[in-house]
Amino acid sequence: MNVVIWRKPPKTLLANRSELHVWQIGLDIKQPLYTLLTSLLSPREIHDANTFIFEEEFRRYQISYGFKRLVLAKYLNIPPKTLNLEKSKCGKPFISHLQNSLNIQFNLSHSHNLILMVVTIQDAVGIDVEHHIKELSEEILINTIFSANER
Repeated sequence: MNVVIWRKPPKTLLANRSELHVWQIGLDIKQPLYTLLTSLLSPREIHDANTFIFEEEFRRYQISYGFKRLVLAKYLNIPPKTLNLEKSKCGKPFISHLQNSLNIQFNLSHSHNLILMVVTIQDAVGIDVEHHIKELSEEILINTIFSANER
């Protein structure tokens, strides 16, 4: 698989089964971009964002959902506000089948100040990002993350 790093993404985004596109954005974005991303949220997403108590979580939710809409709409060549995102029985978001003729698959993860999103075609995909804490020992991580059988 080839690795291509865009400084600025192309005007037309095309993906195929042999590619994974990884997108990143931070919480420290400038106000004009923040305003744009929050303007893309659906009424349901605005409602859900308003349930957060802490400002950082509120901001993370708004940025990640606005970012998701902006990027996915670019692949589908539709306005971001018209993107119809649904949720599976497990709560995983997906693009409405009526809008997703390309069968775009995506996943989003965030930790601390970083939000990552991966996009591909047809095959289920996942991504994970974790904030690294230097003081956290390997032993604590192993005991926290892995089951007794996995240790």
